[in-house]
Amino acid sequence: MGQVFRGQHRESGQLVALKTVRAPSALHLSSLRREVRALGQARHPGLVRILDQGVEEGRPWYAMELLHGRTLRDVMAGGGHAPADGEPTLPTGETPPPVRPRAHGPPEFARLAPLLALLRDVCAPLAALHGAGLVHRDLKPENIFVTERGAPVLVDLGIAARFSGASGRESFTSGDELQAIGTRPYMAPEQLGGELVDARADLYALGVILYECLTGQRPFSAPGPGGVLARHSGQRALAPSLLVPGLPPELDGLVLRLLEPRPRARPGYAEDVAGLLEQWLGEGGHASPREDAGRASAPHARPWLYRPELTGREHVLGGLEVALEQLQHEGRGGRIYLGGASGVGKTRLVMELARRAMGRGLTVVSCPCRPGDALSPSPLSPAPLQPFRPLLLALADRCRAGGAAVTETLLGPAGRVLAAHEPALGALPGLERYPEPPPLDATSTRLRLFDALGSTLVALAAQAPLVLVMDDLQWADELSLGFLRGAGLGPLAEAPVLLLGTYRNGAPGGRLSSIIEAAGSTHVELDRLDDGSVRAMAASMLALPEVPADIGGFLTSAAEGNPFFVAECLRAAIDRGALARERDGRWRFLPGAPGDARPSLPRSLSELLSGRMDALDAPAREALEAAAVLGHACEAELLIRLAGLEEPVASDALRSLCLRALLEEEEGQLHFIHERLRETVTTSLPPSRREALHRRAALLLEGEGPVHDGLHAALAVHHAGAGAHDRAHASFVRAAEHARRTYAHEQAAALYEAALREAEAHPGPLPTGTRAPRALREHLGELLGVLGRQEEARTAYGQVLRELPATEALARARLHRKLGKTWEPHHRHEEALAAFDRAEHCLGEAPQAPEETAAWWQEWVQLQIERISTYYWTANTPALEALVQRAGPGVRARGTPLQRARFFQSLVQRDLRAERYAASPETVENARRSVLALEESGERVELATARFTLGAVLLWHGALDEAETVMRAALDEAERLAHVPLQARCASYLTQLHRQRGRTGTVQRLAPKAAKVARACQMADYVAAAEANLGWVAWREGRHTEAETLCQAALARWAPLSLVFPFQWMARWPLLALAHARGDSNAAVDHARALLEPQQQRLPPTTRARLEEAVARHDQAHPAASVARLAEALELARGQGQL
Repeated sequence: MGQVFRGQHRESGQLVALKTVRAPSALHLSSLRREVRALGQARHPGLVRILDQGVEEGRPWYAMELLHGRTLRDVMAGGGHAPADGEPTLPTGETPPPVRPRAHGPPEFARLAPLLALLRDVCAPLAALHGAGLVHRDLKPENIFVTERGAPVLVDLGIAARFSGASGRESFTSGDELQAIGTRPYMAPEQLGGELVDARADLYALGVILYECLTGQRPFSAPGPGGVLARHSGQRALAPSLLVPGLPPELDGLVLRLLEPRPRARPGYAEDVAGLLEQWLGEGGHASPREDAGRASAPHARPWLYRPELTGREHVLGGLEVALEQLQHEGRGGRIYLGGASGVGKTRLVMELARRAMGRGLTVVSCPCRPGDALSPSPLSPAPLQPFRPLLLALADRCRAGGAAVTETLLGPAGRVLAAHEPALGALPGLERYPEPPPLDATSTRLRLFDALGSTLVALAAQAPLVLVMDDLQWADELSLGFLRGAGLGPLAEAPVLLLGTYRNGAPGGRLSSIIEAAGSTHVELDRLDDGSVRAMAASMLALPEVPADIGGFLTSAAEGNPFFVAECLRAAIDRGALARERDGRWRFLPGAPGDARPSLPRSLSELLSGRMDALDAPAREALEAAAVLGHACEAELLIRLAGLEEPVASDALRSLCLRALLEEEEGQLHFIHERLRETVTTSLPPSRREALHRRAALLLEGEGPVHDGLHAALAVHHAGAGAHDRAHASFVRAAEHARRTYAHEQAAALYEAALREAEAHPGPLPTGTRAPRALREHLGELLGVLGRQEEARTAYGQVLRELPATEALARARLHRKLGKTWEPHHRHEEALAAFDRAEHCLGEAPQAPEETAAWWQEWVQLQIERISTYYWTANTPALEALVQRAGPGVRARGTPLQRARFFQSLVQRDLRAERYAASPETVENARRSVLALEESGERVELATARFTLGAVLLWHGALDEAETVMRAALDEAERLAHVPLQARCASYLTQLHRQRGRTGTVQRLAPKAAKVARACQMADYVAAAEANLGWVAWREGRHTEAETLCQAALARWAPLSLVFPFQWMARWPLLALAHARGDSNAAVDHARALLEPQQQRLPPTTRARLEEAVARHDQAHPAASVARLAEALELARGQGQL
């Protein structure tokens, strides 16, 4: 997994062992990072000490104490040396050969006692590791170092994993912690099977080592991994005394219990194993008095609880297994959402499902959602796309390890788009070939981002079916939820991706309901556990076959069926000394507890958490308060500095908080195990203490140098908490502008509102250079309009207008124009036009001063363009014509190139409606003028859109050759821009063009691609167009049933749209032909009527005349004549390229 070098500190001269990775593979990098975290969390003389750590050229390293001595393997061999490579760690091709057994004969105490004494002493550091919530996973003689003083030291924690029962709230286990990693002969059955492991997997390995020491051979030595797994799972080991007669029954029993296939049948605690070995070694044991004293002075492991076995969820799990089966064998993904009360066990359930998914060879990716700072003076939402950062970081590791080819496969141009949200992607090999994505409008940028993320997930799923776990969706940010809303519509819906989300009941319904209740989603509600399940859960956490009656009775009455509360009640009982583990390994309430201790235990979660904090010493309490002020998650170094703690007190305090399951460390940050805990800490802080901590936090963040964009929001929270309202205002503004640049509109709006509140709270005027509240409120109105919150947008604009003096006519006109636009989404066009009238009244006559002229004309032109658009949508042709005649000269003379282009586009829209999409030469000319104006403006995105419009107009004008050239170029540019909606439009009309040329093969190839892009941006009209085109292909090829199905599906998809799709002939002509062929004249005439509707594209005159006559003859009860005219119309339609 890594390389170890002898090193020397440049200044002190201290010799160390320095460990790093051979190559920057994702597995090796995560392994070394995990080893550093494990050694930092667990402290014991029997665990190798970390002296320093860092990163060099992207590779982590750490320096540890240089040990002198030999491995336990050397000791077992009687002083010989282990093979150069030792026992290989999985994954490997073969199992190491078995150890050669000793000749049988009675055991000699003098020979066995030193080995058993060493194993007894191994139990202490192992217990310390387990007490820190970690399991070694690769315990073997090669990883037990024996110093020159004879003391064992555990080394190589590169695959150590957390088992959450020893810590706090369940957190999703990373993928490689569910893999069968380790050394096969020493791996427990559950570890070999890729299941979740806990401390009992290490005790199993200890049993294998003990077996070797006693017999000279391993208990299972079948060749190959399959044989090892079969023997581990299906057979029990032979008793050591059968191989070495004379061994005492106590050792036989201990070894066989350690080697039990079922974890619950093994001893649960290393200290119990040490006690049994100590009994066999006799009073005082084999160790010298000095070694006894060393053991006595070593820190004792804190009692811990095991991760509970999944209980009471069998029915739900069975249903979820079906989804895994479909994903594995059919490539069918889906979306499943698990809801329930806080602590009801949602995460534990998805962890079990993830374990089973990995056992099937599926890829599992965890995307946990973290809460924003809801407890701050100005609540914040999480960072944009925060849940997907672990995925993006894992992809970055994989691309760095695999090089440019892997980057191209997994990311491609999407890497540049996603790098705005995860900078680690920006420097990946191979990404330099792609340019930075150009700016688009807000909606298109979001869709481009969603398309990039979706295509990346699809690429990952192409390598192996993917299970995407998103825990705690109630905390997800706006962009992540926006992505999920479209997950059932784009390419992701067709990929082998199973999205598994959890959410807490009571989450804001509007944010999640549209996702949970979407078509194709499955919703599962988890109830509280029954009493039997509570008892079973407690027994598994205490490593007992069954829970004692008094403990079970207490939990069923106190925990109310909530698994989190069950665990917290047990921890509270242990912390208060009411519940203890005795020498026989059983947990019992202490004498006197029934009448004294248990009634004093808390009866609510808030009381329970408060009690656990009261038990902390002063440094730990100060560290916890600092953590609460910093947020749900923070870096350890910043926390220590904020708390004002010095080493080693600081490290001891953090270690205590983690061991007491108040904080947990994950990916270099400390998290509260539950948000309720942070609430409890925050509300208990005296206001003066909270203000002082916020003030110091702000100073620390500003003292780190220039504040990067992602920190402005946190800095604003601390300034606000410290009462520095002017500074908070400035930081909130910077944070809002960053959120706006990354198109996190909801977060930007919340930040602008926070900035305005801080401005109002600040006594006196804001410092010079600070953004004025009036400008912020106008920005807020724009964002609220984008978010569809038009009423709030009008309120924001109205407040600015009330504050603006009448002399600022241009600004007042601009605000009235923006107010008018807020009425348009609700189709309240009269209110919009009234607002535009007020804007024009404010503008008055054009100014004479040259410095004012340009701005005035720009606003006037923009206002006329908005009016033209409103008249267009109201179909008020006389008013529209009058306005074009009045405004046209001014726009052409005074408008900017961009405004002129938009004016010509408005004329194209007007003319297409009037001409019913049978484009005239004048319409073609206006489309060309729009392109020319945009070429002058340099607006690349709008130019691509204008070229698409020109291509479409040429198509409807009948200039198919030029239309194909222009549309193909527009599609290429849309793809270079990663402009997804424009890609959908170009692909759809390019497919229509090929259809009109009778190219069935090309249509068959392009239509699915057009549908895929249209689904990605939820453009139902173009999805339907693709279905209709595929229906036409099926009709042309004689697959009439399929043609009928596809074309009817297109009509059904067009039907509910608020705007009538004008090209429904794409489905109607094949359906008319099918009805005519089967003699269904009523259906054929119905389709003819629909083709003649005024909202539909105008048909060529001869075709329209035949259809009109066919309808008339049908209505006059002349069926034969009607059928004849329909036949003529069908023939004409085919000749004109519509059929």
